[in-house]
Amino acid sequence: LFVTPPTVSANICEVKRLWAGCNGKKSIEEIAEASLLKNMKRSIKQAKDKAVAASFMALTSAHSAEDNPDLKQYDGTAVDVLLGKCQGVTELAAADAKRANDKDMLLGIVRHNAFGPDYHNYSRIEEAWATSPSADAGPYSRILGMYPFAAIINHSCASNAIRVFAGEIMAVHANAPIKKGEEIGWSYIPATRPYHVRQEQISTKFGFQCKCRRCVLELEALDAAAPDVSDGLKALDSLNVTTMSAEMMPSLAVFDEQLQSLETLLSHSSLSNEAKRSLRLWCTNFYINYFNTALQHSN
Repeated sequence: LFVTPPTVSANICEVKRLWAGCNGKKSIEEIAEASLLKNMKRSIKQAKDKAVAASFMALTSAHSAEDNPDLKQYDGTAVDVLLGKCQGVTELAAADAKRANDKDMLLGIVRHNAFGPDYHNYSRIEEAWATSPSADAGPYSRILGMYPFAAIINHSCASNAIRVFAGEIMAVHANAPIKKGEEIGWSYIPATRPYHVRQEQISTKFGFQCKCRRCVLELEALDAAAPDVSDGLKALDSLNVTTMSAEMMPSLAVFDEQLQSLETLLSHSSLSNEAKRSLRLWCTNFYINYFNTALQHSN
């Protein structure tokens, strides 16, 4: 669909150096945010970087389906503005210039629109850096950056697009057929998480309730089914986790029993095949942990 570098980003080697020097007083995420904010403020002040500043100032701090960046205030296409390539921008528009002095506003733009380490989360990076005293950033090539053109893509738990990175370069491609005029959407959080977990995370981090097609389907399916279906799926939460150490992993017999319970729940007559597929996606990490446990018990 498109490929884009960040218009502004935090330097990962600088973040590692600052993190190593603070002796645990600040988290990697805090340092990365501060580094990105510093570079954003620099682009706001410097005349040659005004197009870069315009790219992220066009974004609102509250990211929801109703929000639209104000792009008409600059000469050039919307794509040019969001990619930081709008020609002849020597000053920010009046509204953006006023907001640019608001630190909380800038931080809101970062927290709602910047792209961090994705599935290589900050905790995993911290663990890697703690065991690697070298000056470089190890296996990581990026930490936090502004990609305004990608940031305007709205959330959907049933995404039709995904992003991958090569260094700091983001490549966005379709993972489902997209018709002309159809909105592109992707998940702001791992889409394999259960409905109640997704809703809580979206509400806490992004400030809105997801009402995408998948969430509506799952909610209607659970409302129509017997209460034991919803309760039974939530009972899997302790086994349906992203990381499970060998010490915490229960016996294969426990997984066998839970799998039988899961299949019984998903055979409920009120559930459509589409709802069953969607609800089964909840249990992705359960299946992965089950598979790993089975490998440990195999010859």
